[in-house]
Amino acid sequence: EGTTSIGRTGDHDNTALVWKILRLRHEKAQIMEKAHFADHILAHRMAKNGRSALNFVEDLKNRVQDAFQRETIELQEFRADAEHKAADLFEPWEVAFWSEKQRKAKYDFDEEELRPYFPLDKVLSGMFRLAEMVFDLRIVGRDVVYIEPGKTAEGPATSTQPGRSDCVTMACTGRSLAPARRRFAASVASPQIRSVGTLGGNLCQRPRCWYYRLEEAKCIKKGGAECFSYSGRNKYNAIFGGGPSYIVHPSDLATALVALDASVVVLTQKGLQTTPIERFYTLPSEGSILKETILKPDEILVEVQVPLDALARASAWSKFKERASYDWALAAVCASVEKDAGKVKRARIALGGVAPIPWRVPAAEALLVGKALDEATIAAACEEALRGAEPLSENGYKIPLAKGLLTRVLRGLA
Repeated sequence: EGTTSIGRTGDHDNTALVWKILRLRHEKAQIMEKAHFADHILAHRMAKNGRSALNFVEDLKNRVQDAFQRETIELQEFRADAEHKAADLFEPWEVAFWSEKQRKAKYDFDEEELRPYFPLDKVLSGMFRLAEMVFDLRIVGRDVVYIEPGKTAEGPATSTQPGRSDCVTMACTGRSLAPARRRFAASVASPQIRSVGTLGGNLCQRPRCWYYRLEEAKCIKKGGAECFSYSGRNKYNAIFGGGPSYIVHPSDLATALVALDASVVVLTQKGLQTTPIERFYTLPSEGSILKETILKPDEILVEVQVPLDALARASAWSKFKERASYDWALAAVCASVEKDAGKVKRARIALGGVAPIPWRVPAAEALLVGKALDEATIAAACEEALRGAEPLSENGYKIPLAKGLLTRVLRGLA
């Protein structure tokens, strides 16, 4: 009973919050030029719009309604016989309880009796073994780096790079260290994907441009002659650093690590080489148009190093995406500042979802130095950060969107 009422009564009443969420979702749909939030959230899914989804649900209801009513009556009669009472309607929290009792009475089946045969370690090992057989893989375990909340790199439960105490090393595996600000990490895919994905895979992922992903479109990123987004559909493409390709880099984590002044360690034929992550990515006008990083075919990213300084401890992150679920950023911002006597001593700002690389804005950073983070300074920095943007026909909205996100982030650091 508590599970169905705790959110709508007493001290934990969320009714007002639910209405606020609905109102904000509707406002978001209006911004994206959709009549309803359902139309916005389903635009890139199979249903396409809210009406199609509702028609599907109503059709499903019509198909199963007779069977549902028949089984509900049967369950009501089962309870009535068990309690020697007249059949009556169920409260929502009673259905699962009596369904389990009925299943045990009819089929002599109890889920609890199966639990000892499926311990977690056997389930996990079986799942990985199945993946190895199906996909011809070899899955091996690897030690990872983790810092418990509130502890420092020198404290317990921590691994650091041998010989260095000024940085934390993140192995390129799915579970990596928890930095001072982990909000950006939580926005990266779902927990299920994060548990099997890798840090290196996230940082090296390929562009999400639909022309690049469309097999039939031989765009310039695939050896063609032109970037179709330049004169085509370019809602998600670059407003900075574009030409001759206008892709945007899809990694949220890369944007945050640029703002944190991180470095990457690459295993090459000559050994390990450390490079600032800001120089790990390349613009389409630099080097090969077919690549986004400095990696060669025989090289692999193996570590990420994040300095343990004041910048890492005072950072903030914000992201805007089309879907309420896990999605790539239409625009994102990460900033880190070091202050002295209430004024900014150092600052780093990176924008995501707006350029082929995580886009650092040194001019806006310099504008902050020596000043307090008041409204006037923040407004001036936001204007400077988006100065020089060159939107295409459908992505001009990214300019005010990125300004709004940067305003939110800097206010949080004030």
